[in-house]
Amino acid sequence: MLTNPLGTDLTKLATNATRHGRSTYRPENVRGHNVVMGWNRDMTRDAIDWFVPAGTPVRAAHPGKVIDIRDRDGRLGCVIIEGRAGGHVYRSAYAHLHVRESVKLGDQVSAGTLIGWVGRRLARPHLHFELWIDGQGVTAPTIKGLADKLAKLLGSANGQ
Repeated sequence: MLTNPLGTDLTKLATNATRHGRSTYRPENVRGHNVVMGWNRDMTRDAIDWFVPAGTPVRAAHPGKVIDIRDRDGRLGCVIIEGRAGGHVYRSAYAHLHVRESVKLGDQVSAGTLIGWVGRRLARPHLHFELWIDGQGVTAPTIKGLADKLAKLLGSANGQ
């Protein structure tokens, strides 16, 4: 089962104007505007930025193992989680975080586990989010389509 990482109605959040990365819908690779997983490699993938206030809690969208933590030196960090649920393999990336101190590389987390908070060092705070299912990045032809697709997969709010 997947869980909404922000616990709010994802369909109501402001998003980036364009999808990040390179996919079948957006073949170009824009410097400084890419995905965490598979950056600069030919794969189908997109990412979204959900604009929320700094300090907003961010939770794991699925159960799994923390396979990567980046930038834990006081800058904004990134957590990548991989795991199985409902017969699928999920991999998710959460960037621009203040990573929770107790979250360590190799930890097993449950869906809904607090992994950090949206960082305060951005001019416009947001959660950069990517979701891969069975090795394929979730993608859509428009940013609205991607937002709607992710909201449907994750539930627009926890408990829905």
